[in-house]
Amino acid sequence: MFDPDSPLVPAKPKDDAYFLDRDPETFKVILSFLRSGQISKSCHNISDLLLHEAQFFQLPGLEAKIQEIQANNESNQPQKPIGFNIEGKIACIEREAFGNIPLQKIVEAVDGALDKDGNIIIIPHFPDNEVFKDEAQ
Repeated sequence: MFDPDSPLVPAKPKDDAYFLDRDPETFKVILSFLRSGQISKSCHNISDLLLHEAQFFQLPGLEAKIQEIQANNESNQPQKPIGFNIEGKIACIEREAFGNIPLQKIVEAVDGALDKDGNIIIIPHFPDNEVFKDEAQ
């Protein structure tokens, strides 16, 4: 923006000041990062918008920090239980019980599929589902 070789339109001062028509909340974080090289923990909840602004201002160091924060946030999130859809009834098992096994591998192991809610559909392989007919009566 101030660099003559930049692809951005050069900034022009007005009344000896530069006007930047950008979001003030994210710009405050950008200025703080340019001063300190750090992003305040209180700013982590605006990381998607901040990433967009870092890309706009062509700040690869800030982009890398934001992506690191996003990766840490995702890995610290509690994982939702895996639901097993058996004959329309959902049984949930905590994700941790399966360790680091990818969901797709679990689906393949039980010869299932995913329903629209992300539950694993288990189709019993019994002739006419006789085992379940007895349970339903």
